[in-house]
Amino acid sequence: MFAVSGALFALALASLNQKVIAQTPSLNDRIANVLPCAAEEKWATAGWRTNLMAARLEAQKARKPLFLWIMVGNPQGCT
Repeated sequence: MFAVSGALFALALASLNQKVIAQTPSLNDRIANVLPCAAEEKWATAGWRTNLMAARLEAQKARKPLFLWIMVGNPQGCT
């Protein structure tokens, strides 16, 4: 009796395993899910400046506000 139930369990497990493998996304699909899409990359299209004084003068001439992105420490948060 145990041999029959064990064999049935093994068959059910093998069937389930094949379904899981068939549903597992490929590596390329996983990478595509992690990378940002075009809508998430809009910040990169902003006119970023690295010279604060030149940016201030440009904003003043255009009569537009100046946005400062300031951070302290390591960019990876290892402070």
